[in-house]
Amino acid sequence: MRVEYLRETGGNYMEITGNDMADGFEMKMLRNNKINGLLPLTVRQVNSEYRYLYRINSHVNMSEYYDRQGMGMNELDILINSLVTTLKELKEYMLDESGLIMNPDYIFKSNSEGVFRFAYFYSGKENFTEKLRHLFENILGIIDHNDNEVVTVAYGIYKRLCMGECSLEELFSYDRKKDC
Repeated sequence: MRVEYLRETGGNYMEITGNDMADGFEMKMLRNNKINGLLPLTVRQVNSEYRYLYRINSHVNMSEYYDRQGMGMNELDILINSLVTTLKELKEYMLDESGLIMNPDYIFKSNSEGVFRFAYFYSGKENFTEKLRHLFENILGIIDHNDNEVVTVAYGIYKRLCMGECSLEELFSYDRKKDC
């Protein structure tokens, strides 16, 4: 997978290309439907190569956004709610959750709506729980460590991910005073 950023007359895009990428069922479903929680997608085919362009106007990626400030409990709540909403939407469209790109460089916060949007590319090769664990490893580095509540919740979710104690449904239905 190769990622580039483009500025065109119609806006700003994150373009994903790669030799191993095909336009399978999942990508056709994305192309033909507006799925809540995902970045808007346009597909271009140049010769035999597919190029997936995710519109990122008025969005900033998570890595850059929290490079300037730590992630507090409110922002973690927004991220978790955005992720849960997106996972529900993926189920509605029969899309595999492992297609979500969980790298903070490719998760974008909307400046206007204040929610997070995700890019999706299904390769069939990745484990979603493992990708989620890596995301929370990154989150542990960007949370505001002076905020005890966000520290407790983020480390609690990460611990449960590492231990495999909870289903994905239980993982994010956390009560801030107890584990699942």
